[in-house]
Amino acid sequence: MINKLLSRFRARQPKVNDRSFDVVERYASANRDAYQQIQNVSDESIIAESRRVAPIVSDILRSVKELLKRERVTGKDIQSYILERLDELQLYPAMAGYGGFPAAIGVSVNSQLIHHPPTDEVITDGAVVTLELGVSSMSAYASQTWTFVKGDASKQRLNICNAALDALSSGIEKVWSSNRVGDISFAIQSAVESAGCHVVREYCGYGMGKNRIQDPQILCFGRPDTGPKVQVGRILNIHVMATEKRAKIEHSSDGWGVSSAQGGLCVGYSAMVLVTENGHEILSDINM
Repeated sequence: MINKLLSRFRARQPKVNDRSFDVVERYASANRDAYQQIQNVSDESIIAESRRVAPIVSDILRSVKELLKRERVTGKDIQSYILERLDELQLYPAMAGYGGFPAAIGVSVNSQLIHHPPTDEVITDGAVVTLELGVSSMSAYASQTWTFVKGDASKQRLNICNAALDALSSGIEKVWSSNRVGDISFAIQSAVESAGCHVVREYCGYGMGKNRIQDPQILCFGRPDTGPKVQVGRILNIHVMATEKRAKIEHSSDGWGVSSAQGGLCVGYSAMVLVTENGHEILSDINM
């Protein structure tokens, strides 16, 4: 599935409007430079830089909650705000231009799952908003996805959000060098399905290091004691993607956005986790 994700980013070259093209052009060169430099950074230095940058990504995402309190806010407003924060911090939006992606972040709403470029459409009260933010310094990558509810959250929305958050915690608890990737996946699936929700099977979490997306792939479903061993020193991006309805996914006309084909809410939560000798170290902040 990692190969599927990478090939999709590389193969699709959707049309972009002038504003999104400006965002891509502005950061494409820096992202290329970052990629080349990170290839020469030692694993130890990548880990140290990930410890520094991952909480910054969390803090930026957390701060968007204040933006969502505004009466009128759009996905492009959120993107502009995040780009300002990244510029101040001398970090770069790693998604911009990645395989042709026409934006700096992903902003998916309600039945939208992932990879939706931000738009000028006003986000309505009660909407479930999933933000994907990947960044690069010149020494490492950091990435996190988080779902927020704009305004008051209904019981329906709280149920799926809490189910996915419980699943993220359950998956992280299984990050031990004595375990296998399937143990993480099984824990995620069990937590989501016990709440009456459904996991997404077409996309997955992944490893991070010299590349923004690399092995191992960490599915949202699986069987215990299967898959590769969890290796000490690896950074994993544990990613929970859940849907309200059991449904196939579909791609939007722009060639990027992924949504539930039958409607219903979609949510996503992720965290970067370092595998240690004694278990794990959570690099991202998951107290949002």
